[in-house]
Order: sequence, then C-alpha cells, then structure tokens
Amino acid sequence: MAAHVAAFYEKPELLTSAQRFLQRGIEAIGDAIPPPWGPRIEFVFREIGGLIWLQITMFVLVLRVVLSIIAAMWRFGLRRERGL
Repeated sequence: MAAHVAAFYEKPELLTSAQRFLQRGIEAIGDAIPPPWGPRIEFVFREIGGLIWLQITMFVLVLRVVLSIIAAMWRFGLRRERGL
C-alpha cells in the first residue's frame, strides 16, 4: 500500500500505465474465452478492478488531505514559536 501512495505522489503516470496494462489484460482474457462466457468474465473483472482502483484512489486522496492538514498545523506551530 505504501508503494501505491508513493507512486501516486511521485509518479502518477506509473499508476495510469499500470491501469491501462491491466485493462488490456482483461480484454485479452475476455477475447480468448468464447462467448457468452468471455464477455461475462471481462465484465466481472472490470467491475472488480474498478472497485479496487476506486478504493485505492479514495484512500490516497484522504491520506493526502490528512497529511496536508498535519503539515499546515506543523507550519502554524513553527511560526507561532518563532513569533513568541
């Protein structure tokens, strides 16, 4: 999980590339299996994958907000100490 946070913060394009790679893999699996099961399996994988990426994204956004608030409080505390 820490790697996801670091990648989102430092190199968000890596997560985008990984997501595209996974989507192409899901499509390849769906195309390799004959209908009607191929499209069904592809749909299930996409839904599960979408939920996982959504949860990771929400976690990262919440983490960034929390860390930003902590950093702002830290800076405010340092300014206050220097002012006294």
